[in-house]
Amino acid sequence: MDPVVHFELPATDIERAMRFYATTFGWQLSRPPGIGFAFAKTTEVDPKTYGPTAPGRINGSVLTRQSVLQHPVITIKVADLDAAVAAAQKNGAKLALGKRDVGPIWAAYIEDTEGNVIGLVQDKTA
Repeated sequence: MDPVVHFELPATDIERAMRFYATTFGWQLSRPPGIGFAFAKTTEVDPKTYGPTAPGRINGSVLTRQSVLQHPVITIKVADLDAAVAAAQKNGAKLALGKRDVGPIWAAYIEDTEGNVIGLVQDKTA
């Protein structure tokens, strides 16, 4: 079973969105210089893995709204990104954004049979 590991919230104004989520929900948001998105920490993380310390919790990001990323997106961790994209397409999904290098992971976006955009990620170490 492939778990949901991340969420992405598109925003027209990232700074405004950061203020909203920080003041409304107490999230810790950070935007490193030169990066087009903000990290959204909604739960404590392990300093070694950056993964949540409590089971069933996820963190995410706030990013600039883009043509494909108009609505919130969940991201699913898969063992083999190419195989997961192929399986999704075989089952009726469309490729929304192809495989891309995102630091320690490979990522792609699919549009499911209901029009929802879903992120898929694979650790490069896998």
